[in-house]
Amino acid sequence: MVPSRKLLAGMVALIVLVIAGVSLFRQMRHADPPSPSKAWFYDLNTGKLFSGPAGALPPVVAPSGPLPDGTPAGVQAHVYSCTDCAEATRYIAYLETSTASARERQLAAQQSKEPLPAVSFMPGEGILVKRPGDKDWVERNSSDGQQILRELSQPCGSDKYARSCWPKE
Repeated sequence: MVPSRKLLAGMVALIVLVIAGVSLFRQMRHADPPSPSKAWFYDLNTGKLFSGPAGALPPVVAPSGPLPDGTPAGVQAHVYSCTDCAEATRYIAYLETSTASARERQLAAQQSKEPLPAVSFMPGEGILVKRPGDKDWVERNSSDGQQILRELSQPCGSDKYARSCWPKE
């Protein structure tokens, strides 16, 4: 006895649904890992890394105390590795801090429960970056700042990208 076309179409539809369900289940199991709760910061007084809460807006209080001008000495450090993030293989790609006005805007945005009005500044405005050995900070949105960010893809060679390193929980 030959199955009818309707029965055959129903069986094909059922098989497609089972395959789609298995595929969806596998994707859910491999979801993105949760965001880290700690981030790396850099003590401008000592040149050493320290960990702090992810999402803290630099400058932050550093273990060594404030800078000579009284401002906090902790800035965010963007730490990467070409291999396993062990202390010996990781490096600081760049440092990041905020101007006082940008920090105030970011804090207000984080604390606001109301939808924010139209943004009155460019994203990244007031965010400053530099390499650890550089003397001067530059705007992240400037051509010099963008050059610093572009350098991230270079250290591991053309076929391998650096990976972000986070402090242990």
